[in-house]
Amino acid sequence: IGGVNNLKVLTSEFSYTNGTAPQCGIDIEPDAGQLADGVLIQKCLLKNNNMYGLLVYARARNITVKHCDITGNKRGVQSGTALNGHLDSNRVWGNSIYGIYLNNGTDGFTVSKNLFYKNRADTLRASPPFPMEICGEEYNITKNEIRDYGTNTTINCNTYK
Repeated sequence: IGGVNNLKVLTSEFSYTNGTAPQCGIDIEPDAGQLADGVLIQKCLLKNNNMYGLLVYARARNITVKHCDITGNKRGVQSGTALNGHLDSNRVWGNSIYGIYLNNGTDGFTVSKNLFYKNRADTLRASPPFPMEICGEEYNITKNEIRDYGTNTTINCNTYK
């Protein structure tokens, strides 16, 4: 996805991308001088892509990912310097490296009400450490690193199995 304003991607599948980098199900990466603003990705399947299920790169803002199934990728979701996004009510599971990675420069992202499980290395990754709120009746965090690279990031009401 290049330079765009108010794009909706609904009820679609992006699977088995392999070959030319970055090998993503969806790559939001506008060219220099362009901006991807107001992208909604909802009820989509991002499955078995060679690198990322979703890569939200530079020059992207106001990105919302809701009710998606993100599985079988090396990396589920990665954000690199994106601004003001929402990762809400997704199922992020079975990715071979991590579920969600908020890279240095990511700012203003909210990660809430997601279900994470069976991500091999990290469920949610970013850095340096930050205060985190987890809500819900039960949760269990095992064999996962939780760190923050972004600023003004809110993580709440997620489920870890």
